[in-house]
Amino acid sequence: MRNLRWILLFGLLFFSVSIVEAYWYAGFFHGGHTFNSDGLRTSNALKARAKKAGADFFVPSDHYGQLTEEERTQYLIDFSGFYKRMLLVPGVEFEINRTDGASHLLAFNAAEKFFGVPLSENLPDLITQLSDFGAETIAPHPSSISNYHNYSFDRSVTTFSGFELFNSDYISDITWYAELIRRGLDIYVTSGVDSHSSADPTDAQRWLRKTYVWMENLSQADLIAALRNGQTYAANSYAYIRKTNVVPSFSPQVVSRPNFDIQVNFSRVTKEPTAIKTYRNGVLVWDSIRNYPAGTRAISYKWQDIFTQPGKRRYFIEVSKYLVTSPITLEVNNASPLPYNPIYDCFTALETGIYVGSEPWQEGSAAAMWDENDIMPVENPSFAFAAPAKIEFFTIFHNRISAPQGYPSDELTWKLNVYNSSGAAIISEEQGMYSGLLWQTAWGKRQLTIENPGLYLVEIRDKSNTVILAQKTITVF
Repeated sequence: MRNLRWILLFGLLFFSVSIVEAYWYAGFFHGGHTFNSDGLRTSNALKARAKKAGADFFVPSDHYGQLTEEERTQYLIDFSGFYKRMLLVPGVEFEINRTDGASHLLAFNAAEKFFGVPLSENLPDLITQLSDFGAETIAPHPSSISNYHNYSFDRSVTTFSGFELFNSDYISDITWYAELIRRGLDIYVTSGVDSHSSADPTDAQRWLRKTYVWMENLSQADLIAALRNGQTYAANSYAYIRKTNVVPSFSPQVVSRPNFDIQVNFSRVTKEPTAIKTYRNGVLVWDSIRNYPAGTRAISYKWQDIFTQPGKRRYFIEVSKYLVTSPITLEVNNASPLPYNPIYDCFTALETGIYVGSEPWQEGSAAAMWDENDIMPVENPSFAFAAPAKIEFFTIFHNRISAPQGYPSDELTWKLNVYNSSGAAIISEEQGMYSGLLWQTAWGKRQLTIENPGLYLVEIRDKSNTVILAQKTITVF
């Protein structure tokens, strides 16, 4: 009997230590600068500020080129270990000059290995060197351009580990992040604090830019492991995920059908309207969009992707201007009830100057071969146009649907319908779908003119005109 008790006790202890719970830990990357570079805080003051803002971990970002050898030694001491149970990981910001400005690069982990070592002044080579030392590299403020500087990141370079949000032009940043995911790159997101001084009128807002990391223990090893598996989301202005049925990760989770059940809370009510959007393989799925008014404290978001076919899909979720996840990788094993993936509609008013296509606008130009850059989805598509409205309509089939479904590899066909407010079709025509990247997408482009003011429904259907693939209501005034 005594032996049985010991066996039961040992089994209970083994079971309790074998199941390890993971948690969302909040912290700051690109945390800020001290007197040693261009900041106005001591190391202790910077750590205290991060702790006060609710950090579980903290990665500072003094400019490496401005630190003396003695300051680098002290910097490693000041920002290693723990400060009042807040994990410290020394990080630095590099500046790499180019002809039109300078790219910045945040590097952390293994700093003690690359501090003092001759490093390249070429951005791709620098990233390679730092990675060889075991460092993580993040593209900070990727779209930072002002009248005084151009610190935008060199977009020809994509070998960094992480992508920073909420620290430069948000629309440009989220658009480029989506492009990186479309390319199939495993890149996680972080928020950028970049604090320099408490006298900065934007400083308080900067400390609301938290990065959440899903990990088992608060340690540097667990932090780096979680980052390398993409287990993060970037948050701003009191937003955080209260619960979720899926966790961002580069490792695929097997599902029969992608299903998202997420609650996003705000520590304070929102001051402006927002929307939750889901991107599949870097392309915004319009069916997923849900809009919420200002004054919101909690958002419950549920959406199932009924369109996508079996295979690996990489989703990310955006709460506009408040929260963005790293890729959520799902291995779908059940076929969609629909015959192929949906079409995504993107509208651009040509007279606004947003249009940057390589072909001039002209009636009947849908069959032209367009520049690859033209198939990029528009982050905030227009709903209202001035008459006569010249509207650009993108349609995209994604995930290699053309050849596997038995269609020719170079063309698919779809129906474009435009209805007025009385329900009468003012445009109804077949369109060709041309493959711009045979292994990734099949796409088409249509530009049309609506002369008369009014409310219109623009619709894409399959060739048989029976299955609605995309709809959008627009106003011409």
